[in-house]
Amino acid sequence: AQLIPSFNVKREAMNDGAAFVRPARLRNLSPDQTLVMVNGKRLHRSAFIAGDSAAQAPDMAVIPSFGIKRVEVLRDGASAQYGSDAIAGVVNIILDTEAGVSAFAQYGEYYAGDGQKFRVGIKSGWEIGDDGYFVVSAEYTDAEATSRTGPHAKVALFRATFPDLVISDVVQRWGQPLRKSLRLMLNSKVSITDDMSFYTFGTFAAGHGESDFNFRSPITSGTFKDVTSVFPGYHLIDKFPIGFTPLFGQDDRDYSIVTGIEGNITDNLSYDFSGGYGRNEIVYFLNQTVNASLGPDTPTKFKPGELRQEEININLDFVYTMATDAFADDVTIAFGAERRQETYSIIEGDTASTAAGPARFLAPTRSNGFGGFTKAQAGVFKQDNIGLYLDVDIPVTDAWTIAGAARYEDYSIFGTTSNFKFSSRYEITDNFSIRGTVSTGFRAPTPGQLLSESIAFSFRTININGVDTTIGETRGRFSPEGVIAGVLIGQGLDLAPITNESAKNYSVGFVYDADNGVNLTVDFYQIDVDNRLSTTDRIPNTPAITADLLAAGISGAAEFTSFAFFQNDFNTRTKGVDVVLTYSMEVGEGNLNMNAAYNYNDTTVLSGSFLNSVVTKRRFEEGIPKNNAVLSLIYSIGEWDITTRARYYGKFTDNGDNNDPTDLFQIIGAITFIDLNIGYNINDKVRFTVGAENILGTYPDKALHQADRGKLYSRHSPYDTDGGKYFARVNVDF
Repeated sequence: AQLIPSFNVKREAMNDGAAFVRPARLRNLSPDQTLVMVNGKRLHRSAFIAGDSAAQAPDMAVIPSFGIKRVEVLRDGASAQYGSDAIAGVVNIILDTEAGVSAFAQYGEYYAGDGQKFRVGIKSGWEIGDDGYFVVSAEYTDAEATSRTGPHAKVALFRATFPDLVISDVVQRWGQPLRKSLRLMLNSKVSITDDMSFYTFGTFAAGHGESDFNFRSPITSGTFKDVTSVFPGYHLIDKFPIGFTPLFGQDDRDYSIVTGIEGNITDNLSYDFSGGYGRNEIVYFLNQTVNASLGPDTPTKFKPGELRQEEININLDFVYTMATDAFADDVTIAFGAERRQETYSIIEGDTASTAAGPARFLAPTRSNGFGGFTKAQAGVFKQDNIGLYLDVDIPVTDAWTIAGAARYEDYSIFGTTSNFKFSSRYEITDNFSIRGTVSTGFRAPTPGQLLSESIAFSFRTININGVDTTIGETRGRFSPEGVIAGVLIGQGLDLAPITNESAKNYSVGFVYDADNGVNLTVDFYQIDVDNRLSTTDRIPNTPAITADLLAAGISGAAEFTSFAFFQNDFNTRTKGVDVVLTYSMEVGEGNLNMNAAYNYNDTTVLSGSFLNSVVTKRRFEEGIPKNNAVLSLIYSIGEWDITTRARYYGKFTDNGDNNDPTDLFQIIGAITFIDLNIGYNINDKVRFTVGAENILGTYPDKALHQADRGKLYSRHSPYDTDGGKYFARVNVDF
């Protein structure tokens, strides 16, 4: 994120499962429109599906950074080569292959005195034969939570109402969650014969995370409604006299393993045959809360259920080098096939987390804050697909190269799709080249997006007579092919089955590589995406809808404030430019390396339902900065090196998380962060580094809306909003 301005990772504070995963995006497209690979093989997705964006993307945080050799980023459409998801580009993570033993330990803390983070890792590699290797690495992280929280309006009201009771100023934390994780990596290759090698690589990750939910005040929360007519003498306030804040969290596991053989059939024909399995599972827990409808029988700890994503990939790839006198060099032809199966599972929550208890007509049902997955929601959903591709690279002359690719995919749920790519590069001089690409792309909906459902209790802010007021509501997101969708369709709601997204990519640019060490690349691009998947505007509940839902067997239907569904309901155009400049020169006795990068990105909604919703359209078009830039300077002299980095983020528009006409917008101004690292090689085995990110302790504009809940900064920021942090790290090679 610090090196490629069009690469963005949001760190969402207090936003259900989104607080614990790290999906990434390129060029302001959806995270699941960027394909993530490891050693050239597709990485499986996370089981988490985002709310409003509907994205289900890989969690890049499951890979131990200490086991990474390098990261390759293709900022261009590549669906014709790699299949679904590669609309914005491809991120390919190459695992380490080096022999030797090394380790590191790192400690960091925010200037505010919280968010203490300790990381430790070890890596060991061995050579096997002439070109084989066996490398394993392990990394452990223990990060404490942060809190950037202001006064909570309900605290002041509580103190005025109950002056004899003591209540903390901070009843809920806005910030990064508590997170503990273990990451393991294996990467191995061994020669079987002179023309055949066996390889295997994989990762394992286990994590635990905790985050606050919203404060429930006994004065204003519906959770504290009087249920004495059902449970005489029982009052929830006796159990929680100063209210409560649910603690939401997850325990997660992630596994991946790829095994294959590669080699040469002839001198000019090579092959790669592999099979891979990936699995991500998330087990949610919810503590310090209640199912109010159960009255005195309610527990305070719940297991709302589990999500699982499993993928099986089988790939057979060939590369044929065709010698010919017709062109300047050999023609390269790549072709192959892929077989993939995705399975998404929802495991039912415990009984208390889903129950509508005896007081269900008086108080909220289900576990308060995050209702458990019900038996109706639970299930196993599958999708299969087969892909065939052809990729040809032709060096027409010494200066001119053209390439083309085509891919055919057949999916078991929505059908078939075909895509192509054509690119060309021409060297005008030895130092200056131009390049361009035209391609089509697609992203197939996942089984989870097609069929899963979720229910959550949340808050939104509305403006009443000029005053921001926060209200609670129970929101449901349901499958357009489920029972609830059928009821609403019967009442006139227009819903359609989910299908694939399609795209057209255009890019043109140039490369200037000067003799004096200056390298400049400039690329202009346009990406048109049709049938984009998103969440519909929320449909308010009505007595008629409630009656029909109850008749259909949906218990607790009266509690729903609104309903939403995933739909392919809008088309967009994204235009932008990527500029990267690098330069290396000698300065005094040392060497200076400079890297400057800039991205301009503008997304416009062209058609679809978003045009009819000014609120949703604005949230989508303005939610990410259009201008981002990074300037890095690295000066090395002797055993010392100093890295200074400036990160610039342009303005963006924050919203009140409402997705309805009462949404409240605020433009968050541009901001620049300065980072500084100083490294010293004590000897050829030990290196010590100290530094700070955001060394000036800069904070963005404060969020004006939902401040009554103590929220100081936008939780949709594309950067860390916790201020400056320092760190120290030691690396040892044994």
